[in-house]
Amino acid sequence: MLDFAFLKTKRTAPPETGRNGALRLPAAAEPPTVPAVETGNDPGVLERVSDPSIELALWRRQLPAGLAAWLEALPAALLPVARLDVT
Repeated sequence: MLDFAFLKTKRTAPPETGRNGALRLPAAAEPPTVPAVETGNDPGVLERVSDPSIELALWRRQLPAGLAAWLEALPAALLPVARLDVT
C-alpha cells in the first residue's frame, strides 16, 4: 500500500516571554484539538484538504504487483529514512 498525503498546518505565534525570560502562558489556553483526517482509495480525496475543517488528506492506493514485490524483497537497511519539516 502506498500513501500520498497532503497536510496543512496552522501557523502559531512564538511564545511570549516575561522580563526575566520565562515563558508566559495565555490566561486561558485552548484545549488541544484532534486534526480532521480524510482518507480514501480515490485520488480525489486529496482535494478534501481545501476544506477548512480537514487537516490531512490521505490517498491510499495499491502498488503495482511487481513494484510491491520488489520493495518487499529489499532489506530494511537499504530503505530511505526521511523526515520533512515545513515551516
